[in-house]
Amino acid sequence: MTGAFQRAGHEVNVIVLGEWLGRQQVAGSAAGRQGPSFKGLAKQAIPNLLWETAKDLRVISYDHRFFRRYKEAILSFRPDVIYEQTAFLATDGRKIAEEARIPRMAELHAPMVEERCRDGRNSLLSGHATRVETRNLMSARRIRTVSSPLKANLVARGIPAERIIVQPNGVDADKFRPDSSDGDRIRRQHGLAGKIVFGFAGSFFKWHRIDSLIRGFSLARRDCPDSALLIVGDGEGSRELRGLAAELGCAESVAFTGNVPYSEMQAYYAGMDICCMAGTAWYCSPLKLLEYGAMRKPIIAPDTAAVRDIMEPERDGLMVPPGDDHAVAAAMCALYADAQLRDKLANLFHGKVLQQYTWDKVAGNILRQLESIAGSDRGAV
Repeated sequence: MTGAFQRAGHEVNVIVLGEWLGRQQVAGSAAGRQGPSFKGLAKQAIPNLLWETAKDLRVISYDHRFFRRYKEAILSFRPDVIYEQTAFLATDGRKIAEEARIPRMAELHAPMVEERCRDGRNSLLSGHATRVETRNLMSARRIRTVSSPLKANLVARGIPAERIIVQPNGVDADKFRPDSSDGDRIRRQHGLAGKIVFGFAGSFFKWHRIDSLIRGFSLARRDCPDSALLIVGDGEGSRELRGLAAELGCAESVAFTGNVPYSEMQAYYAGMDICCMAGTAWYCSPLKLLEYGAMRKPIIAPDTAAVRDIMEPERDGLMVPPGDDHAVAAAMCALYADAQLRDKLANLFHGKVLQQYTWDKVAGNILRQLESIAGSDRGAV
């Protein structure tokens, strides 16, 4: 996004709290220590609710601690507008914008408090965090959400709909090009030469329903004998997913790569014939679908409102109810059997991605909003 703003002729100053914290944490690093850490022992002894509360208090402390530094950085740059990626329990952007009377646009990718509670990170400050998030959003001149369900969620919380725009994520089309010749190398490396390869790439989260993808593949392979499933990534439940493939009798046709460098992802996509995603969180605008599209791959995608923001069923890909094993299998069989359908879906969505969802296109839409609240045709962000 920053690069796209700059390519559009704007001056951008990026301020990231994590960079300041990162340098300090390296100085106090525990690298080289052996045995259980004090932090690990403390976490085992303290109830999770209190542990998470202590972590939230630390976030609030960082917010207060770096307020002056944020303010100095922003005021010395003298921007026409602030574009802020909303962060959990962070209030500095709102406070500085209000004090300096600088118009601000807030970007929200997820309902952060709900997301943390879902992941078992709720604390005694969860209610306070919700109020902070709502106040931060209410004070913004514009809010960018990445999906229509997330916009509806904010409207239900009392935030005026006219302030909210839905702008899904984007993709670097120069990084993910369909003319990559590295696919054969990846296939050989994982024993997939000569097969129709179904593929998934991403972190292992429960809402990605990789278990359903494996179950669907185990059903589909009866009618897709020369097929394989390539699963790129790692995360929670990795051991269980490998065990599931073995239990279903398809382990020899399922390749798990573990984590791979992001710089290698174009090659891994090139090694897939059909790209899959069996589930996603209700609010997510999945980057991987756009990367699949940029690589001109036919796609099996979860049928959610957020995915429909970017994909039209039966035109841009085959869409299945999240977690529906039999629907996944049917979609796999349909694409396995029909090369013309694969080409049609891949070409249509590829064109759509290049027309609407490159980062330059996304940034252009956001810049029009920023220019309207800044009151000028050009400015600093």
